[in-house]
Parts: sequence; C-alpha cells; structure tokens
Amino acid sequence: MELADLCGLLRETWLLEDDLTETIALGLHKEASPNGGLQRTLVGQLVYEAKGYNRASHPGNQAKANELADRMAQVAKRHPTFRRADLVVSVPGSNRDKVYDLPNLSCQGLSQRLNIEAPQAVVQKTRDSKPMKDLRTIREKIESVEGLYQVDEAQVRGKAVLLVDDIYQTGFSITEVGRALHIAGATTVLGLVATKTING
Repeated sequence: MELADLCGLLRETWLLEDDLTETIALGLHKEASPNGGLQRTLVGQLVYEAKGYNRASHPGNQAKANELADRMAQVAKRHPTFRRADLVVSVPGSNRDKVYDLPNLSCQGLSQRLNIEAPQAVVQKTRDSKPMKDLRTIREKIESVEGLYQVDEAQVRGKAVLLVDDIYQTGFSITEVGRALHIAGATTVLGLVATKTING
C-alpha cells in the first residue's frame, strides 16, 4: 500500500535533478495556456498570492501561505525519506522589504505539521544578495551564491535536513545551501519546493 502511494506521489509531483539528496517540487509555476504564452498553474497562483513581494503593493496572504504549507506537509508525510527528516530549515531570502518571508513561514508551518524541529538561524547569509530573478547570466547567478551561506554545524551535524524554498528557478540558491549543510555535517539534505519554473 505504501509503495502504491509513493508511486502516486511521484506521478503528482516533480523530481528535480540537483546536488541535494533528493528534491521535490509540488508542481510547475507556469504552464502553456490554450491561447499561447504561459499562465500560472494552480499551485503557481497559490505561491503568487501567498508570497510577499513588498510591503506596499504585494504584502502576501498568510492564509494562502498556510494552505501552501499544508500541501507541502502532505507531500513530506507521503514520502518515506522525507518523513525521516530530523529538522526543517529554509533558504534565506534576499528581500528584506517584506511583511514575512514565504520560505521561512513555510518552514515554520512544516515544523508544526510534521512535528520536527525548525531551529532559528541554522543557515545565515554572509552578505546581501540580489534576487535570482534579477540576475541575467549563469555566471552572475553562480557568483551571487558562492560562499553566501554559513551553517551552524552544531545544529545539523549528523542530521537529515528538510530544506524548504518557494520557487525553484535555476536551483543555484537551494543547491548552495544544500552544499553548505553537507559540509557542516548533515547526513541528508532533502529539498522541498512549492514550484519549479520552466525557464530555469
């Protein structure tokens, strides 16, 4: 029965290839529309409504953020490896002008729903950085994340870490955080993201 449910889960989600132990996205952020072009998927629209882009014009919607955390928790509960995570952390955000940071809020929501630790300040940025969507070249993106994250080794050594983010574009940020977690002694780093863009 569990194998059948896992197979069903894998058909419903997107497995992403990166340097983490395993990474799953709930779905794509956008898909082809019948009229041409791209439109947000249902989960993409949920992320858009939940995400706080800035305080003035798009502060985000915490009810939608909670709905997103529910969906992410259901995926984690159905996956045998993700169920064994010892703690959950989020990829640090790049925009401070927000009411809240969606990955961090999702992390706290997953902690409550999965009954696992979400210790504060496990991963911190060593400097300010631009949002990935504002960087144009692969070289700029790589240079932006090199050495950007430091990890509290005492909190992750010997642990299986569930690493949360909202939108996976190129994967540079989550991969770099995952690398830092492995260097700090995490035994497993499992990525769980809400959506994957198709123009990575």
